[in-house]
Amino acid sequence: MTFLLGRFFCVAIGGGDWLKARMFEDISYKKKVRLLNSGAGVNTFLPPLFILDDQATDLRNFTSTKYPAAKVRNGKTQIGSALTTVNGLGQRNNQYVHKVNAKAWTYWNGTTDVAVKTLSADATGTFEEFSTGTTKYTIFSNGTDREAWDGTGGGGMTSLTNAPTSKIFTTHKGRIFWARNNDIVYSALNLINDYTTAGDAGTIDITRIKGALISLITFSDRVWAFGEFSLHGLYGTGPTSFELIDIEGSVGNISDLGTVICNKMMYWPYWDGIYEFDGSTPVKVSEPYGNNGVKGGVTTFVQGIKASLKHLIAAGAIGDYMFMSIPYGSSATANNLTLVFDTKLREWFIRDEGFKNFVTVGNTLYGVDTAGKLWDMSATATTDGGTAISWYRITKAFNEGMASGLENVGEVWMRFKLPSGSTATLAYSTDMEGTSFTDLYTFSTSSSIQTVRVQLDVHDIYDAEQYRLKLYGTGDFELHQMEIYTRVQSNE
Repeated sequence: MTFLLGRFFCVAIGGGDWLKARMFEDISYKKKVRLLNSGAGVNTFLPPLFILDDQATDLRNFTSTKYPAAKVRNGKTQIGSALTTVNGLGQRNNQYVHKVNAKAWTYWNGTTDVAVKTLSADATGTFEEFSTGTTKYTIFSNGTDREAWDGTGGGGMTSLTNAPTSKIFTTHKGRIFWARNNDIVYSALNLINDYTTAGDAGTIDITRIKGALISLITFSDRVWAFGEFSLHGLYGTGPTSFELIDIEGSVGNISDLGTVICNKMMYWPYWDGIYEFDGSTPVKVSEPYGNNGVKGGVTTFVQGIKASLKHLIAAGAIGDYMFMSIPYGSSATANNLTLVFDTKLREWFIRDEGFKNFVTVGNTLYGVDTAGKLWDMSATATTDGGTAISWYRITKAFNEGMASGLENVGEVWMRFKLPSGSTATLAYSTDMEGTSFTDLYTFSTSSSIQTVRVQLDVHDIYDAEQYRLKLYGTGDFELHQMEIYTRVQSNE
C-alpha cells in the first residue's frame, strides 16, 4: 500500500506492520549508457573511483598488443631443459643464448646446449660482450671466475686474472669498466687483461657516491654508475678526457639485474618507484608524475616489493615493452610478479609469473623463471608450454560520479573473441575494493567475434553505492567493447 503525506511517500513493508514503512523524498532516475574499450592498463595510483573508465584496478596476463582491445598475452615456449641453479644469462653476437647453470657455462645453438667452460665457483654473475676490432669476446664474471671467450674451442678462453674480483662490469669504447668498492677500474685500450699500464689503464674514484656501488651500465654513449642512492655519468673516452658527473637528486638503484635499456631509454628500480632516463634527467614512470605521460600506475606493486629481496629484481626488454620482475608481498621468497611497461602507450600491465633473469637475442626475449626454465617469451603460442594461461581483469569502481547516487545495472553487452578451449566468466562486486566477487554469466566459445547481452537479475546490482565488474578465465581471449546500461537513483 502506498499513500502520500506532504512531499513524502510511505510504502507498507509488512502485513500490518506500519512501523516498517520506508519514507523517502521525490526520487528521480537517470538512465546511463557506458561504452568501454577496456584495453588500457592497470592503475593502482588512484583510488578505484577515480581512475579512467577503461583502466583496471587490477589485472593479470593482459597485453596492449591489440589496443584499444583488451587481449590476453601470448604464451611461452620452453627452450631446452630446466636449469638447477640459475647463475647467469647472456648472449653472444646477437645469435646464441648463453647461460650458467651452477658451474656449467653453456650456450644454446638452437638444438642443444654446447659446453663452453666449467667454472670454479657456483655463484651468480654477469655477461657482457667486448670487441677489440679483431676479436669478439663473450665475458662472464661472478666475482671469482672472470673469463673471456673468443668463440673458438681449445685455447679460446682467457682468464682475466688482473681484473678486479667483481661481478659488476660493463664495456665501452675499447675498455672494460669494473666496480670495485667505490671506484671504477678500467682496462687499457683494447686489452682485456691489462689494468696497470700507466697513462692507459686506471681508476676513477666516485667521491660523491651514496650507498654501495650497485650497477655499471653503458647507455647514451657513456658509462653510468649507480649507487644505492645516487647516479653518476662517466664522460670521455680515455684517461686524459674522463670526467665523472654527479646527477643531482637522490635517485639510485636497488638491483643490478633490474637495469635495462628499452626503446632508447634506460629503466631501473628505486625505493620509491621505477625510473626512466634519457641521459639527462631521471623521471619516475611507475605512476603519473609531472609530465611523464603515464596514464596508469603500479604504485601498489612497487610499494609491496619485499625489501630484503630487492636485489633479485630483474629486467628485460623487447620492442616497446619493458619487463621488470619483482618479489611482491611479505611472503615472497623469489620474484613472483612481472610488471610490463608499454613505453609507447605509457601503460602498465601485470603478469603473474616471476623471472630470475632476461636476455634479448635478435627479435626474441628470453626469460629464466624461478623454476629454472628458459622460455622464448616472444612466441606466438597460446599456452605456456601446454598450460592454459589464467587471466582476469577488474574494472574501476563505477558510481556515475554521484556520492548520493545508487546504481541499478540492468544489462551488460560484450563484444569479444573467445576461441574453442578457452573460458570466460563475468562477475560483479558492490564493494569499493577487495577480491570477493559473485559470478553473473559464463560465456560460450565461438570461432568468430560474438556479441552477447548479459541480462542482470533485479537483485544483482541493485541500489549499490558503487560496483565493479570482473572478467576472468583461461586460454585466449580478446575483449573489444563492453557496454553497461545503468539506472541511477538520486535524491534531488
